[in-house]
Amino acid sequence: MNKMRGTVEHLHMARAAGLSMEPLRSVAVRPGVGLADDRYARGIGHFSSDRRVSRDITLVAQEAIDELRREFGIALEPGETRRNVTTSGIDLNQLVGRRFFIGDVLCAGTRLCNPCQYLADLLAKPLVRPMVGRGGLRADLLTEGEIHVGDSINTAATAELVIGTINPGKAHQVELALKGLDVNVRRLSEVMPVIPMVEERSADPRQNAREKARVYSAYANRPVLAIDFALYLERVADELQPGAMVRRILGSDLKLDDDHLIRYYSALIARYGGRLKGRWHAAFALAVGASVTETDVIVTRTFVADASPHRNPGYPLASLQLTDGLVYVSELGHDEMAYPEVAPPLRRFIAAALSTR
Repeated sequence: MNKMRGTVEHLHMARAAGLSMEPLRSVAVRPGVGLADDRYARGIGHFSSDRRVSRDITLVAQEAIDELRREFGIALEPGETRRNVTTSGIDLNQLVGRRFFIGDVLCAGTRLCNPCQYLADLLAKPLVRPMVGRGGLRADLLTEGEIHVGDSINTAATAELVIGTINPGKAHQVELALKGLDVNVRRLSEVMPVIPMVEERSADPRQNAREKARVYSAYANRPVLAIDFALYLERVADELQPGAMVRRILGSDLKLDDDHLIRYYSALIARYGGRLKGRWHAAFALAVGASVTETDVIVTRTFVADASPHRNPGYPLASLQLTDGLVYVSELGHDEMAYPEVAPPLRRFIAAALSTR
């Protein structure tokens, strides 16, 4: 991807929903929080209750503001767009899915910041249609620091990542989670003619993920993301909990195939009334050279004894799980994520860990 550069022209924030945006010369920022003292950092913005989109930081191009004036006669003062950062010299629409630095702060573009009726009503200006395609960018903050007026904006170098699993189902789910991010994702089979076997022996999925990442990265001589899962079922006796040994029943060295695994867990769930809440602990470890970093995500699903006839290679227990919409996980489309809750934190983790200018 081509290197892109721009400049921070203005910084603004508002302390509460509907209040005027205040100009700033610099501001402290934190991942998952946003700009210090801004209404969204304090959870009192107009859209704070809507968690579907990132609200860390928003950007708008000065060139887009100039176009509104020139093409539609709509004049906006700095800050009236209610975006935090006004930029120049960089095409923000091209930063969706890309990592970029504002000064020393690393960000990742998540989606376009489309105009809304709330902004048009607040300013009493007909902005919605004219601002389509010019509304700016939403981004996640991946590191904390300070942003200043005059800071340079620079796209990060495209990174390479190998998915450290021999399970094609898991590999595809990671590919879906990272789709659109400026990372060249490859599978082990693409970079290693012979893949070493790494046994998952620990009861801690984080330790299993770390070991796989370390071994595969050493062999591949590339950054490797490894994954391991542990499962905990509510009300099930401790000695029957799957934990990190989902396929090794009761600590046995024998791994069950998909059909026998489904039968075993279907019978176990039936013993507890045919319906259980289950908690997946998804552990991710990224090895880059000698360094290993990690993160984890907890996902809750409903498990039922009545198995779906549909099978999901690599995810046999998907036939016993229901989504929040009461659809079997195994019946989701090929390009739908089994656990969509994993995607945002995994994308942030990878985007930050593979940051290079």
